[in-house]
Amino acid sequence: MLTMTYLNRMRKKMKKSSKQIGGAVRLSGQIEKLCNAADNMSQATCSLTPAMDPYSISQAIKVLDSM
Repeated sequence: MLTMTYLNRMRKKMKKSSKQIGGAVRLSGQIEKLCNAADNMSQATCSLTPAMDPYSISQAIKVLDSM
């Protein structure tokens, strides 16, 4: 026969595991958003032309330092 203490422990474990699953789903969604943002940034950077981005990194640093 099951005791109330055992049933209470089982309920707590079930609640904990459902929270862990919810956390994993949330984390997965956040990782997906981060990957999409990185892809979008990469595509935007690759599509720049020299006319749009006339400075190299060292030139940009010199311009910023002179400000």
